[in-house]
Amino acid sequence: MSTLSELWIGKNKIEQIDGLANLHKLRKLDVQSNRLTSIENLNGLEDILEELYLAHNGIDDEGACVRRVLRSSLRF
Repeated sequence: MSTLSELWIGKNKIEQIDGLANLHKLRKLDVQSNRLTSIENLNGLEDILEELYLAHNGIDDEGACVRRVLRSSLRF
């Protein structure tokens, strides 16, 4: 799976993002419509992700630290 460039896992009742650090070619991550309350554990992806879809989760301002972690060119 180290060559995976897109991961679309929306609508799966996911509560936490984890285990993506070894996906060095990941460019698009879609976790819309899950049960996320924060977006921690995206360390290592800030230099490679081009698109990140987070809509329809329970992420508040405190849980949305992605703006500090990931590049501003990501789509929210």
